[in-house]
Amino acid sequence: MRILALIFIFFYLSNAKELQKVSIQLQWLDQFQFAGYYIAKEKGFYKRAGLDVEIKKYDQYTLPIKEVIKGKTTFGVGRSSLIIDRAKGSEVVAISAIFQTSPFILLGLDSSKIESIQDFISKRVMITEDASSTASLIAMIKSQGLDETKINFIKHSFDLNDLIVGKTDLMASYISNEPFKLEQKGIEYKIFDPKDYGFDIYDDILFTSKSVLLNDPQMVEKFRKASLEGWRYAFDHIDESVEIIFKKYNSQNKSKDSLIYEAHELKKLAYLNTNELGKIENEKIGRIIDIYRILGLMQNSIDVDDFVYKNLSSLSVEQKVYLNSIDYIKMCIDPSWKPLEYIEDGQHKGLTSDYFKIFSKVINKEIRLIPTESWAQTLEFVKEHKCDIVSAAAYTKDRAEYLDFTPPYLELPWVFATRSDANYIYELEQVKNKAIGMVKGYFIVSVLKNRYPDLNIVEFDNLDEGLKALSNKKIFTFIDTPSTIVHSIRKQNLVNLKISGQLKDVWSLSVATRNDEPILKEIFDYAVANITPLEKQKLLDKWYTVKFEKSVDYDLMLTVSIIFLIILSMFLYILNKLKKSKHLAEESLLNIERILDTTIEGISVSDENLNIFIINKAALDIFGYTKKEFLQLSTYDVIAPGSLKKAAEAFSDPSPNQYELDLIKKDGTVFPALASGKDIIYKGKKARISTIVDLSSLKNTQKELEKLNNELEERISKEVEKNIKREKLLYQQSRLAQMGEMISMIAHQWRQPLSAISLTIVALKLKIDLKKFNFDTKKGIDEFLLYLNKQLDDITNSINNLSATIDDFRNFYKPDKRKIEINITEPIVKSLNIVEISLSQDGIKITKEFDSHCILEIYDSEMMQVILNILKNSQDNFALKEIEDKKIYLRTKCVDENIVRIEIEDNGGGIDEKIINNIFDPYFSTKDEKNGTGLGLHMSKIIIEEHHKGKLFAQNTKEGVNFIIELKK
Repeated sequence: MRILALIFIFFYLSNAKELQKVSIQLQWLDQFQFAGYYIAKEKGFYKRAGLDVEIKKYDQYTLPIKEVIKGKTTFGVGRSSLIIDRAKGSEVVAISAIFQTSPFILLGLDSSKIESIQDFISKRVMITEDASSTASLIAMIKSQGLDETKINFIKHSFDLNDLIVGKTDLMASYISNEPFKLEQKGIEYKIFDPKDYGFDIYDDILFTSKSVLLNDPQMVEKFRKASLEGWRYAFDHIDESVEIIFKKYNSQNKSKDSLIYEAHELKKLAYLNTNELGKIENEKIGRIIDIYRILGLMQNSIDVDDFVYKNLSSLSVEQKVYLNSIDYIKMCIDPSWKPLEYIEDGQHKGLTSDYFKIFSKVINKEIRLIPTESWAQTLEFVKEHKCDIVSAAAYTKDRAEYLDFTPPYLELPWVFATRSDANYIYELEQVKNKAIGMVKGYFIVSVLKNRYPDLNIVEFDNLDEGLKALSNKKIFTFIDTPSTIVHSIRKQNLVNLKISGQLKDVWSLSVATRNDEPILKEIFDYAVANITPLEKQKLLDKWYTVKFEKSVDYDLMLTVSIIFLIILSMFLYILNKLKKSKHLAEESLLNIERILDTTIEGISVSDENLNIFIINKAALDIFGYTKKEFLQLSTYDVIAPGSLKKAAEAFSDPSPNQYELDLIKKDGTVFPALASGKDIIYKGKKARISTIVDLSSLKNTQKELEKLNNELEERISKEVEKNIKREKLLYQQSRLAQMGEMISMIAHQWRQPLSAISLTIVALKLKIDLKKFNFDTKKGIDEFLLYLNKQLDDITNSINNLSATIDDFRNFYKPDKRKIEINITEPIVKSLNIVEISLSQDGIKITKEFDSHCILEIYDSEMMQVILNILKNSQDNFALKEIEDKKIYLRTKCVDENIVRIEIEDNGGGIDEKIINNIFDPYFSTKDEKNGTGLGLHMSKIIIEEHHKGKLFAQNTKEGVNFIIELKK
């Protein structure tokens, strides 16, 4: 025995540190795209987290979403189309987005002369049929106002040579793969990337199922952290990681150079606009949802907060603050529900009491019992807010009016208790006309009443009363859980009772919290999620393992007898089911016909000679025959002569694709239909099941749509014309809005030279009045003339300044009918001539760094309008934020041989990141209505990007914001 004990101890200890087995399903073939998971495994990051991770290879028949939902794998790698899957009901949770934007691009060759998306018209674009995967590409095309029908989309071959030899003009590709292959061949290419058009959609999202997260949040968090550690290491040690992948994870036989190229490109996508690896933002998920909706890929909404992973392995700051603000949590229970829960000597006892001891430790807060006399009183107390939580309650619609429910932490079967002489109850239908006892207020009462309105239910205040009534033949059966019934039978020594069957329903018990305190639900969600499977099992073992000491003989005999009766009853139940099977088999054909009658498609089944022997109601409605008439027909009898050849070819195929043909109704009407078929074996012989859909309405609708499309083109052209007029009005409105500001600036600009002129004239007059010059001598006259000439020169210079200012103002409002070649610094200097004094008087220091003096072809006054807009915004921002040391930097520089950049940077504190992407929208303004129209920056963007084919954007700096204008030489 000692040896056996030692063997058991050794076995237990050897398994105590056993790693937890989990798996992850990849969505494509091995490459650097999955480096983080390979490295986490190879470097022992998973093992250090206590995980034994199986990395499941991709194959064309395996979808990660299905594998995760079915529980065949723990984690998966998917695309943003997971949002669509969630909207369709798949309970998945997005844990980390490894790539902040999709690697999907459209790739073309330089030789194709495709310079912009507008050039896609009539071109062949090779793209996958999965609309959700290519949503960013379609959105990019649509955003440029292109009619998709004018693009020739063709099926993807996944062969880059098709692009090289000219079988397609553009190809959907991965930015990390195909461009490298073209570079290796020395072929010049062009990339059209959705993110350059504002469509940055997450890709390679690590996800799991909601049930996995709720059941084991610690494991999910450990896997997330270890995986991201693997990704960080992979990106920080690219050469080492490539070496590992090249040797161990290289099913595609990629070269080291191609893996290194892939690594660097994917690193850019992983850290795009962020320093946080794996970041997922709810706002961005919302933008992706908008794209899917616009493209018609998604109709239902989703709870984004529930879709995006939240770490359930620790309480949030808000939850901790709430717990610190209260002394204890008030709890009510069912006071007489042994052994699950009950009150004894004023204390909470039973299985749930052990659960709540653990919950109390998890959330680090006292949970105090508020005693009640009955379950009904418990529900009243929680309605009156005398209790904060109910220890164990099942969800019902009525209770949801005043309670929230955590995920279930305890699931129990419902069973029938009867007197010993009763037969086994295998379904509720057997006893629906008899008196059935239940505890008052239990959710199962309302469930069964709704399901069986005529059910004779007798309610009792507690279980003991109900079983006593059963023993005394006042009711026929009592419904409750096995453990509570057995406990009450033992306690009351009701030896004439037994358990006689089980309901199909399961009692799922949750912690129920006051719904006016939603944070309580979050706290107990966390508590439930953090009780481990091992702890659950220990509790169940403790309360379901009966330990007897002195009275072991009688109690044990009773328990064994009950178990034996249950097994015997189940055997009799199975035997009874077998007897019924023959009758069920005889009804199967009738049931099949009933099922077929519920479909909207016409369905028939014919023998090997195509004689029909089963027909559904939809087919009869389509053709106009009675069932008796139709069963006298051959399939060929309802096919129009012109479609007989096509039908014969389809019948010769065991499983053809869908095809169109013309069919004949009973009244002789010929109509178009969509048909499909499949050979089956029925009663050992070959048969044919055929389906048809009447296309008459669809064809008529198609004609109507063609008519509408023709009318739509005319309407669109009118709308385009309206938009052009609207843009002109916006442009004019913007310039008029600036006029008041400009006049004010000119007033500032003129004030100094006018003052100088006035002072010069006054000084001259004073000198004459005070007889500072002796006009009686030649010397005095010469001195006067010298002084006079100097003053006149000063007046002339001031007048020239006034003239230059008004010329710049006049040129600004002169319409630009054509572009002119001009030094890029000139419109900047002209703009400063108008506003520099105004800026200077506001204490704004201007620093000029003109490193480029390129000659560009531009609309001069439009460019001045843009610069003045930006300068005025900075001036207003300084005043609004009361900046003391105000600075504006004006720079010009050559980015490369083709691009010139103008930068206007200030130190005004920058723009809120939440709105920086909106500042160029029409009528968007951070000023009040008196001080801003919201058109200035919008028109500036139109001027730069549409009139000059350049770029205008804003970036926050350490001290302020930098507006950047990029123009092509």
